[in-house]
Amino acid sequence: MPEHIDFKVLVKQVVNDPAGDNLPTRPSTAVIIGNAIGHQGNWTGVYGHSERSTAIYGESPVYAGFFQGDVQINGNLTVESGDIQGDSINKLVQRIAELEALRNQLVQRIDELEASRVTRMGSPTQGPSTRPNIEVTELKKSGSNNATFLVSGSAFGSSRHIIFNVFNNTTQSNVTLIGEINDINTIGTSTIISFGDGTLVADKRFQIQCSVGDVLSFSATDGRVDSNDMTGLLWSNMVTIPVSS
Repeated sequence: MPEHIDFKVLVKQVVNDPAGDNLPTRPSTAVIIGNAIGHQGNWTGVYGHSERSTAIYGESPVYAGFFQGDVQINGNLTVESGDIQGDSINKLVQRIAELEALRNQLVQRIDELEASRVTRMGSPTQGPSTRPNIEVTELKKSGSNNATFLVSGSAFGSSRHIIFNVFNNTTQSNVTLIGEINDINTIGTSTIISFGDGTLVADKRFQIQCSVGDVLSFSATDGRVDSNDMTGLLWSNMVTIPVSS
């Protein structure tokens, strides 16, 4: 009568020895051994063939099959139960395909962005590292159709003429500063000039035509070149603010 096998001991041994170096089913203790060595070293160790059924069948509460080395499968692999479900491999392959498609989309988008960059004789151009900064500190209604605003700023060029671009987001139209230059083609005639250190304090109350509740966007330029901008000029940040009463 065969000796009783403690399967708990075997399972514990498998967990502690995942490489299988000390498994009791090593070839030295196997009931049937196929050992191709010496002049038979290029032979197949174990071969199974069946015309109508399973060629090799293994059953065990520990490992029905154990492979120490690479495994090649020329056909489908089906796993009906266990840590890896049968469809997990298909899902993994599908996910890889989805990631590959996403990668191709990103590459295409990068190529599109690269192609859209402003260039000079084919060489991409870059804007200045420091962009002027402005703050609109007040915007109040001052009349039936006018409002006034105060602006401060920094990082402008030294003692340069400044012009503002004001856009009314409510009416979707450009706003003209009453009595001031805001045409980029005549920036040199603007009466607003930055200080020697590049700061700006527009302490006069500029009047603009608008209504209470309109939302206005402000930006400013001192005329320096930015070849990446559609206007060709370097603009400050944009400040958006509503008109209050």
